Amino acid sequence: MPEISHSLLAEQDLIDLWRHVASDNVAAANELLRLIDKTCSVLAEHPLIGRDRGNILDGMFPLSSEIRGPGEQLSSP
Repeated sequence: MPEISHSLLAEQDLIDLWRHVASDNVAAANELLRLIDKTCSVLAEHPLIGRDRGNILDGMFPLSSEIRGPGEQLSSP
């Protein structure tokens, strides 16, 4: 499995994101970071996965097509 590393700025963003979500729901914050970690692992294993969305941003592509409403639980991709 490829090694995943985050820049210091990315690490701080993850901490800030966790704190923001955890201020309302610690379990949701933990689940969000778990899903981010899982998504990074999938991308590391399969770097060409997904459909190119260069029309939005060069190099951008979706990994899942998940749609949620406010207050709905996160689900695994």
